[in-house]
Amino acid sequence: MSYAYLFGVCVLGVVWAIFFFLRKDLRKQQVLISILSAPLAPISQVLWFHHDYWRPPYALFVEIQGVPVGIEELFFAFFISGIGSVAYQVIFRKRIERGWQHSLVTIAIVGLTVVAFLVLKLFNFNTIWASTDALLLGTLMLVAMNRRLMPDALISVGLVLILTYPLYWALFFIFPDAHSIFWVSGGLSGTDLLGAPLEEMTWFVAWAAFSGILYESWVNVQRYISLDERPAASVLE
Repeated sequence: MSYAYLFGVCVLGVVWAIFFFLRKDLRKQQVLISILSAPLAPISQVLWFHHDYWRPPYALFVEIQGVPVGIEELFFAFFISGIGSVAYQVIFRKRIERGWQHSLVTIAIVGLTVVAFLVLKLFNFNTIWASTDALLLGTLMLVAMNRRLMPDALISVGLVLILTYPLYWALFFIFPDAHSIFWVSGGLSGTDLLGAPLEEMTWFVAWAAFSGILYESWVNVQRYISLDERPAASVLE
């Protein structure tokens, strides 16, 4: 059981590596989003998730303020964020044409997303729903500022769900009692969505949408073009 989470993370790592080697032009984007996201899982685990939602068995862990935090958390955030950030462009063979300057509004939206999460926690929202709602709000703000991002966000969600659902099916097939081992009592509503916890899949929807368009919002994407189309001078390499 202690290796179940590590196995899932390794599967994500394989997909991350495939995307990395398939698209040299997207490596900067993929690595940047991965590095920025990696610390978020251990930090949020110590501060919030461990207390009201998620206490998975770890293969390798350290204790921080009395909370066990596995290396799996760090790599999970690293891999899933990098995958989500480039999935649409890799699968559909797209490049992005950027604007003339970075969108500082993106930084403001990230800040508002964090504030929304903290406010929801003040109102005693379970951490999974506080983070999900905040990420969905952040996604809506990003799309409102640039409507071109909508297809990317939606397709990123679909691709991440296609990747993660089989991992949950395998987990519950091999470990039928995983609900009571991985999650805090009361953390899950008991409602499954196509064989996986509703809370988990809703969170993946929110995270995939947000991480899938964050970089594109930052570079102020103007349009997505096919790899087969001759790139203009402003296409991001």
